[in-house]
Amino acid sequence: MTKIFTAAVGFVILLSALFAASARAADEPASLRMTIVVNLGEDLGQNYGSLFEIKNRDGKVVGGAGFEGVYNTTGRGNRRRLQLFAKTPGQPLEYDVKPLPRSTTDAGVYLADFNGRLQAQSASGGKDRRLMAWDGSRWVPDEKHVPFATYVADKVMEVVSPRVLYGGQPILDLTGKDVGIARYYYAGGHLFVRVHGKGVNEIAACPWRPSQSAEIDYQAAPKIPMRMPYEFIYSYGQLGDDVLAATNTGGVYRFNGQEWKCLVEPIADVSYQVYTMITYYDRLLLGQYPTGNLFEYDGQEVRHLQDQPPVMPGVSNAAREAQTTAIYGGDLYVGVWPWAELWRLDSNSHKWQFSRRLFTHPPLTDAQVHPYEKEAKQLCHVLNRWGHRITGLIPLGDSLFVSTSSKGSTPYDPSYGFLNEDDKWKEYGRIYQLTLPGQVSIDTEWKAGPITFEITATPDQLTLRQAGGKSQVARITRAMFDALRSGQVIQRSGVFGKFGGQELTVTKNVTE
Repeated sequence: MTKIFTAAVGFVILLSALFAASARAADEPASLRMTIVVNLGEDLGQNYGSLFEIKNRDGKVVGGAGFEGVYNTTGRGNRRRLQLFAKTPGQPLEYDVKPLPRSTTDAGVYLADFNGRLQAQSASGGKDRRLMAWDGSRWVPDEKHVPFATYVADKVMEVVSPRVLYGGQPILDLTGKDVGIARYYYAGGHLFVRVHGKGVNEIAACPWRPSQSAEIDYQAAPKIPMRMPYEFIYSYGQLGDDVLAATNTGGVYRFNGQEWKCLVEPIADVSYQVYTMITYYDRLLLGQYPTGNLFEYDGQEVRHLQDQPPVMPGVSNAAREAQTTAIYGGDLYVGVWPWAELWRLDSNSHKWQFSRRLFTHPPLTDAQVHPYEKEAKQLCHVLNRWGHRITGLIPLGDSLFVSTSSKGSTPYDPSYGFLNEDDKWKEYGRIYQLTLPGQVSIDTEWKAGPITFEITATPDQLTLRQAGGKSQVARITRAMFDALRSGQVIQRSGVFGKFGGQELTVTKNVTE
């Protein structure tokens, strides 16, 4: 009898424990927690690439994290901004689109991302050249920073021609040489600069490391002369040990860590301009004019990707320009002139999807190449002056910020009557905030050695934070959450390219 009583008591205790566990499970909703420990290694200007991808049973990408490696016309993107994304394969995307207040009265603006804040500056040709920063509700002058400054290790690198400063101190000083310094890029332990002046127009690859105390010996740096007197750099990019520099006259120059080679020779009477470069999986992509297509560099040669992206129906296929690129939500985006087309390359279907046109006027036509050609002629303007550019694509927080411009951003004049109606002119120099569920990003606070990131997902929220720092939150759908929770983590590869750090560990824990 005693044994029966003891067994009954034990059964009751077991049932109580099960009920308690069930109650706790009901109180604790399903969640996903991931921890990333990464050692980025010595900062030699490398792209840090992909930390991981998450794939479902069908091999489709449903999530991932990494650092974008991009250069868009005026400067390098923020290579320490860690993006985390979730996506639902095959599901149509619906963007929340919000126009921001204008940062300038000029007809064009370029964007940058620095210290976790969006920066804007009037495009070339404008009068209002102040650097502005978005504080979340309004634009404020940023008088502290030089436009398109970047971080290397724990200090800021910037050009105040004819000097390059690091942490406020000159590391390259060409004062008194009657030359200027423009378009810099740090990669592979080399500082790349274009030096121009009387009788000089060249690109130099100057060996330099953040730990270096002595100034750069410019004379000893490997150099390559540009082929044209007024040739200048539009974009840089890197793949493996190779760094590419591309110009306004079609030159594509490669430095392999030791010597220079011209991969694409510029031709004086043939247009071939590369405005953007971005690392995408195992390739370096180049955005070109006049095809409006991407070219790819695989470590050997530059090849044309025909009809990528395509042409928006209803417009001419001539004089097109792929000016800006970005990765957002795990997909590649490209902004194309002269009709401000925003295209998206889905990383699962590998098909191009038209996202939107960034102007509402004029009506589409293929009878002329650029918008407002007739009106420009009547005003004796350059034929394509009022074409439509997408000058900025900046992933920041949970959004993609997009900026527009005319060809040269010249300040608007009311005498341009054809743009007065309904304030059409205000769409030039406009900045939009596009938001999708499933994207969040943060700036990495630099430190030597291991850095820890923490990811938390619930059925409606995705959170990313660096251990000991601030967190950023984004909205996700239940379908995204379920896919992240059940998917397989694949480390060191993904849409952001090959992992460029030293050590990486990713752990995943699921609460049912």
